[in-house]
Formats: sequence, structure tokens, C-alpha cells
Amino acid sequence: MKIRGFILLILSTTIFLGISCNDATQEITEKEIIIDIKGGNVLNAQEKIKVNKGDQVKLVFNSDESLQIHLHGYDIQKDVIANQETVLEFLADATGRFRITVHEEEHFSHSDHAALFESATLGKGDKYSYQVPKDMKDKTIPYHNHMTHKNYAEIVISSDQGLSGVAIVKVTNNNGESYDPNPIIVKPGTLIEWEIVSDEKVRITSGLPPAMGHEGHEGHEGHEGHE
Repeated sequence: MKIRGFILLILSTTIFLGISCNDATQEITEKEIIIDIKGGNVLNAQEKIKVNKGDQVKLVFNSDESLQIHLHGYDIQKDVIANQETVLEFLADATGRFRITVHEEEHFSHSDHAALFESATLGKGDKYSYQVPKDMKDKTIPYHNHMTHKNYAEIVISSDQGLSGVAIVKVTNNNGESYDPNPIIVKPGTLIEWEIVSDEKVRITSGLPPAMGHEGHEGHEGHEGHE
């Protein structure tokens, strides 16, 4: 009986330690990355950052000129002030490598690739939303599916006419990739919600497809691989 009790004690202790170790591995890890930008270019091959799901990420930007940065794969943008340390913090919800894009102030345009928004990779039945800023008036925002770069659609923002509240766009692949309605005319402050009806993967991204926007494109940006 004593031997059996001793064995049960060992098993209980082992199980407890295993659970404790597992819990420890799930603790949030803080990761700080310093990113230097000069002349609108990210230095030291820091254009892509690597994070693990659950990381509490702190990006510290130092730039010699004012600009805007965008983190692909996350709907995150941040204005960076010249010669002033700028901090961006977020909790990583996916493991992978993510590209940092820099938009210089004098060249910034709503037609720039992912300048305003970029969804995660979406499948049939998923939804994604973007709220038009209340101070944005009489503008046209093109957008496309970053997974295919086939066609593009437009959001027309009008202070005089258009939808308000919540406006829905359906993304289909009937007779090729399409968006309904296209264009969609909305008022400032409207929440635009895309419903994915397509059987193909979709990543809603503001701006023209790279070929049309005369931008270079190396592979698939954002989630470039899961480890």
C-alpha cells in the first residue's frame, strides 16, 4: 500500500509540474524592436519583423523626417514625427513575419497600397469593416483583393449623398472577382462592412493593385509564413 501511495504521489506531482510548465509557456512575452528610418527607408533590414502569437510587441521608431508607417497583416498605422521617438505597441494575434511600409508625407495618397486599411486573410462567411473618418469628404478610395490583384473597386465619399450608418459590400467570385455595389457611395463616418461570399481567399486592401499603382511587389506581404 505504501508503494502504491508513493507511485500515485509521483504521478500527481508530475502531472502538476507538467500543467505548471505548460501555463508558463503561455505567458505573454514582451518584445521590443527599435526601427531606424532615414530618408524614408528602413535601415538594417528591419522592413520585416518577426513575432509570435501572444507577444506584447513594442516598436520604437526613430526617423529623420515625418512620415506614416503601416504594419501589413494588422490594421495598424502610426504617424512618426521627425527626430522624435515614436512608440507603437500591440498584442500579436498571429505568428509570422510582417512587413513595415513607410509612406512619406509629401507622397502620401489614398491610392497608395494599404495606406488606409488592410484586413486579415478572410474566407467565405467572414466579414471585415472599415469606418470612414468623419472629417473625410469628397474623396475616392480604391481597394482590391491583395490575394489576387485582379480587379479593384471604389469607395466614393460624398458629403451630399450616399449611404450612412452601415453600408454592406458583398465580395463574390461569380463570373470573376466582383464587388457589389461598385462603386459604393457613402457619407463621412459610415461603417463599411465587406461580406465574403467568394469561395476564394480574400484580403481587403486599400489602394490600387501594385501593378496599377506602379509599385514594386515581392511575393505576398503581411503573413509570409507561419512557423
